[in-house]
Amino acid sequence: MKPFSRSHAPSPAAPSPVPESNQVPARPWGIWALPLGIALVGTALSLWGSLLDLRHQRQEQWADVNLQLSAVVAQAHNQIRAAYGETEGLLQLINVDGDISPSHFHGMAEQAMANVPSIRHMAIAPNDVIR
Repeated sequence: MKPFSRSHAPSPAAPSPVPESNQVPARPWGIWALPLGIALVGTALSLWGSLLDLRHQRQEQWADVNLQLSAVVAQAHNQIRAAYGETEGLLQLINVDGDISPSHFHGMAEQAMANVPSIRHMAIAPNDVIR
């Protein structure tokens, strides 16, 4: 065994365990930057997806409303056509004959109103004057 000599002692030029003032200190937030960034991107994508879903739901609601309104419009057109069809015969009779007796008009008008419940009143208006 070799005796201990002073030549093996650490040299004074060895780095000291205390950091020098010009060294950059460790950043503790660096550990959280990547997970935080991923969370923010995930949140943004989730919000964007939910906005697209809301837009799609709104478009579906508008389509449903348009479908319902189309059905109502079709029913209204059918009722108007039915009323026009019932009264067109009376109109053609007046156009061909030029005149119609009040009893004949009342009989045909009552029959038309019985067939089409949406017709409540009928009147003759030559020269836009109801008589």
